[in-house]
Amino acid sequence: MSVRLIAFATLLLGAAVTGADPTLADETASIDENSLPLEAGQQQVLRGQTTLEQGTELTVRFQLTNTTAPYLSQETVYVGRNGAFAAVFDLRTVDANTGFAVTVQHNGTSLAEYDGRVAPCESGCTDPEPDIAGVPDTVVTVERGRVATIPVSTVDGDSVQFSLGAPSGAPLVNATLTDGSDDGEVRLRFETAANDGDRLSVAAAEDSITVTRERATLAPTVGTGGYHFRVAGGASAVENGLLVVESNRSADFAVGDDGFGFERATYTSAQGEVAEIPVTLGSWDTATLSLGGPANGYQINATVRDGDGDGTVTLLFDTRAAGQSGETLRTVASRDSVTTVPGSEVSRDTHIEDGVYDITLYRGPNVTSEADAAATLSLQSGNVSTAADAALAVTTERVTSGRSTGLLNAGTAAIAVGGLLAIGGVTLVVRTLLS
Repeated sequence: MSVRLIAFATLLLGAAVTGADPTLADETASIDENSLPLEAGQQQVLRGQTTLEQGTELTVRFQLTNTTAPYLSQETVYVGRNGAFAAVFDLRTVDANTGFAVTVQHNGTSLAEYDGRVAPCESGCTDPEPDIAGVPDTVVTVERGRVATIPVSTVDGDSVQFSLGAPSGAPLVNATLTDGSDDGEVRLRFETAANDGDRLSVAAAEDSITVTRERATLAPTVGTGGYHFRVAGGASAVENGLLVVESNRSADFAVGDDGFGFERATYTSAQGEVAEIPVTLGSWDTATLSLGGPANGYQINATVRDGDGDGTVTLLFDTRAAGQSGETLRTVASRDSVTTVPGSEVSRDTHIEDGVYDITLYRGPNVTSEADAAATLSLQSGNVSTAADAALAVTTERVTSGRSTGLLNAGTAAIAVGGLLAIGGVTLVVRTLLS
């Protein structure tokens, strides 16, 4: 940037943060004065440094201060090697000489602040796209206790090497992923709550994973933090990836007092993807599940068995195979099992429709007149593609790119449907073919 800063105010460097984790006291950040001033033009790059580790997510907020017109923009950025970060703002609609405030935040805590004025854009005021070494190409975020899906690009039919490390940097696991479906991608599933032997799997039945080395034993439910991963080989290898495990803020669990039921009241999936449906059986070894009904034009009934005795079974519902050829239901853990009731799955000429599907669960191997637990599956349009910075919408996982920009995002409201819809008797949930 060549234009002199019109008004320069103080730069507040990294206030200490207190908390249970003593390392939080070392969280500081600063803004690079060489990246100033910010001008009234396109692609204004603000650079900085922080003591936070590589891959940590930061929020950089830009807000106008001496104007009646409200304007707030924020960008989510990730720390690269040696603590560098950069945020990009489009200030073409901002008048020159307007006051602004920039705040760098981590987990809601302000680490650095800067007050100044937007300089006029005289010529050549578009900064180059920032290139921060070590910034993750792919960031996958998941709530603690749930399942993350990591999209890995491959060359059709080829294998790639995958490695995952703990937040401390200690290596955890190396594995080989093979693209058996020849679609150029393997969707790797990481169970944040599972025994180590069942923690990694692949979403597509045609793909495969071979764990070549497990170097550490994780707790049954992994801790929060950033787990770095690398992919070697493939069509567009992810050199630096980050799996972010967040605190579980969900309050919509649907498990009964005896531990029997669904983990959530509502599950979501994109059309063409694999939906994850965890169920808890408590002291029951066997349960009967029914998904769909006449209103959806599709239904499937199945017997679920807890083979490893941990009281839980995580089911995978393949929306591509539903009503078609292929395996519609399977389990994540190899010792658990799910068996489709013969003749219960409705055959379709086309894929199943978007909409809300009732899921009911019954204790034991038989359907009774009243379900013991109920939940819903919200099936949404579109098989989401997975470019390096695209979102992969599978159940509760979300994938964000290493440079996600834009205005403040409103949360997406989940569809919650209580009770059983259109049950009216056993005939709607038993193994009856629907025309």
